[in-house]
Amino acid sequence: MASRRIPGDLATGLLLLFSLISTLSAARFSPPDNHLIACGASSAADLDDGRAFLPDSGLSPPVLRSHGRRISLSNPSPDAAPLHRNARVFACPSSYEFEIKNTGIHRIRLHFYPFSTPEYDLSSARFHVLASDITLLSYFGTSSPVMKEYFINLNEGKLVISFSPADRSSFAFVNAIEVMSAPKDLILDAGRLVKPDEITEFHGLSKQALETLYRVNIGGPKVTPFNDTLWRTWVSDVEFLKLSSASKVVTYSGRIKYRKYGASREVAPDNVYNTARATSGATVPGSNYSMTWEFPVSSGYKYLVRMHFCDIASLALNQLYFNVYLNGYLAYQDFDLSDSTGQMLASPYYVDFVVDVDVLEHLSISIGPSNLSNPSWIRGLLNGLEIMKINNTMGSLDGKSPVILVSEDPVGRGFGAFLRSLTCGFGFMSLSVIAFMLFVRWRSESRSLMTWSRLPVDVSNGKLSKDSPHFHSCMTISHHGFNFTMQDGGGMTDETCESKIYVGNIDQRVPESNVIKMFSPFGKIISEDFLWHTRGPKRGEPRGYAFIQYSAKEEALLAKSKMNGRFVSGRPLVVRLASEKHLGDLESKFSCAETKDNDARSTPGQMNRNAKIAAIRTKLKSLEEQGGCATKKPRLLTNSLPPGNKDHSLTGYQESDR
Repeated sequence: MASRRIPGDLATGLLLLFSLISTLSAARFSPPDNHLIACGASSAADLDDGRAFLPDSGLSPPVLRSHGRRISLSNPSPDAAPLHRNARVFACPSSYEFEIKNTGIHRIRLHFYPFSTPEYDLSSARFHVLASDITLLSYFGTSSPVMKEYFINLNEGKLVISFSPADRSSFAFVNAIEVMSAPKDLILDAGRLVKPDEITEFHGLSKQALETLYRVNIGGPKVTPFNDTLWRTWVSDVEFLKLSSASKVVTYSGRIKYRKYGASREVAPDNVYNTARATSGATVPGSNYSMTWEFPVSSGYKYLVRMHFCDIASLALNQLYFNVYLNGYLAYQDFDLSDSTGQMLASPYYVDFVVDVDVLEHLSISIGPSNLSNPSWIRGLLNGLEIMKINNTMGSLDGKSPVILVSEDPVGRGFGAFLRSLTCGFGFMSLSVIAFMLFVRWRSESRSLMTWSRLPVDVSNGKLSKDSPHFHSCMTISHHGFNFTMQDGGGMTDETCESKIYVGNIDQRVPESNVIKMFSPFGKIISEDFLWHTRGPKRGEPRGYAFIQYSAKEEALLAKSKMNGRFVSGRPLVVRLASEKHLGDLESKFSCAETKDNDARSTPGQMNRNAKIAAIRTKLKSLEEQGGCATKKPRLLTNSLPPGNKDHSLTGYQESDR
């Protein structure tokens, strides 16, 4: 039977129908959590990609926990994007809180489009941004539109995104926020860790916080969010292609063959896998590379490099072998794409690499020929590329140290929360008065406790005497429960100060409870002194430093190493052992007493005990007034902050909506 020819109009209609079905099937992803917020807007903002951003005020449940100033362009141009016309400005620490239905990896996007009004020039803003205790931005500011994208693994039922001005003269702003559940297969847990001398496995990748820096369509044009199932933008590689020898752009009009448990359209769309840049294998003179791309990055971080491959250039299977290099290090030797895709052409596949950038301020990705390849075959190919920054060990994606924000208590929590706060405040004030009265009584009873006694001279075997070269006459001075041991040979130790730390340069906005929260993860806190001005014009205001007593010296050293230099409310903390702060002063006083009494000594190197005792008493009295080590009896903490508590979220105040 002869086959009938399909009319041209019908064939065109079937092709359009097939394209429509493909487009609809590619847009099936529906995230369980999908918060699209237009900050400062009074009505919804509709985008060209079909998404609608809701205003940040008037939602139920509310997401804006600290009302800042709402500003808008007075005369926006018709071409201005909907998200460019409004912004929310914060003059003090503020936050957004989002309900999370499904835990796991979520994508967070922050839109910053600076514009000017008579009151604010958004390009002059400087601020910090945190999400789930991860520092996303530190001292951030921009004069041009920018969108920041992050991936964070959320294990709780809420996400708090906080904004805080970098200093009191600055402010923060944001135009739009996106919080969306990521597909389960988007970020896997393992990758290939590339080192100078070896390649190992990197585990725990899905638990890290990531910042998207580059998303590139190799060999193809820009891909807009309308053509991506996750509303992503893929830029052309022309700007980043540095070395290319005999490379060519390859396009493919056939169907991309997605495999079960392989790369999906959520990993990368068809438009990325339909184009590639390929090479016949000729290398750039003086190197092993055929193609190289370079990207500016920040040093001091690890980076996730995801390379997308789809063999749309080979004429047959097993005719494509090549090597992959990252920053000049061999990352994958003799890569066989046919074997990786289960012996299928035009089937997508991706490889995740992790590389550490210590000194260089750029990241290079190169493709080179393999010794297994045939000169007549394609000897290198790449379809797409993504580069993401991995958070450092301090939980920061911007800066070496994380930022701790002090935010105001939100007014939107209702009258019940306000009443509870008021009751707690009165209770705390009453307890404070009682504690102060007890402290005054204790101080009056302990004024006369300064004593000293000679330590025993004899030892158990009775062989040590004053004439022994190893003998040192010692005495112990007790004051308010603290013991100082002093030897004739010089020197002095404070047993309690070994496990006590001094915390200085504390911003006045940081309350005492937040100081305890910050330092509780490093060990068991048995006492804490938060110093206040007791006289003068600053009476009742914090002095800006505190003393924290741990149960062991190791815990104090750990707190010092982790918290010294850490930024809190825009100021770096000064953390050191209490003995480091005061022993030098005591020793200097002893040396002065020794100098004055040198003439009365018969043996060089010895000091008069009366001078030592007088120096100690003088210093202890000084420390009482300053709140230093070996001062008033420490206030014991309750069990409300266990040693393992790692909640670093700090709340405080907020600016009302004006």
